[in-house]
Amino acid sequence: MRLGHGTRPYMTRAAIHRTPALHLVRNMIRLRGELESLLGTGGAVKPWRIRETADERFNRLNDEWGSHCEVLITRYKWLMNEIHTRLAPTGGDSSRDVYFRAWWRIVRNDLPGLAAAEAFSSLLWQAVAAAAELLETDVEFTPVAMLKPKFMLRQFIDEMSDAESAVSLKILAYSPADVDDDYVTGAGPNELADIVYEACLSLHETVKRFEPSLVTMTSASIDLAGLNDEATIARRYTTWLFQS
Repeated sequence: MRLGHGTRPYMTRAAIHRTPALHLVRNMIRLRGELESLLGTGGAVKPWRIRETADERFNRLNDEWGSHCEVLITRYKWLMNEIHTRLAPTGGDSSRDVYFRAWWRIVRNDLPGLAAAEAFSSLLWQAVAAAAELLETDVEFTPVAMLKPKFMLRQFIDEMSDAESAVSLKILAYSPADVDDDYVTGAGPNELADIVYEACLSLHETVKRFEPSLVTMTSASIDLAGLNDEATIARRYTTWLFQS
């Protein structure tokens, strides 16, 4: 943490990269509010208001907002690539970029208005359909809809206390298939199965911590009913993460 203009400490880029998604979004909502107090609501620039405040404060807030956006985008980039592939398997890179920019424009505009930061993943998911100009009930959206539980679980990876399992899931479930990591890619089939099994159990313990808010956080897509033994838990999470 460093001190900018005034007394509120602000975050370094390294600290932002370590921040769990839910806290990241809470920070983004606060930062956008502080920026709009300088620029005016809706992002309408009011230069005279900027001149009346220290340039350092505006630059700091803008830089911090941009860093938060960059981290959030990075965490969901692979998922968004997979979503676009299912929406338009022959669309190419140009089509993907257009779709991603449309998705992020919706997210960026709507995120500050969230009544509760816990609903951010639901907002991100709603933007998935809106950017494609589809409804979630449209038949064209069916291949993407299968990814919804996996999409919603991404936020909980950041909250896991078992750092090794969190890294394993990021690599195995949320990275390109050709990612190079000796710990995972060097494992044999039995060892890999054990890694996934233990990681799923660890993720479940994390998700249970948020059970009171789970409907809001996952748009009711993660149901913990009937998960009473380790084998059932591992099967359910394996399906969500790897068989969708």
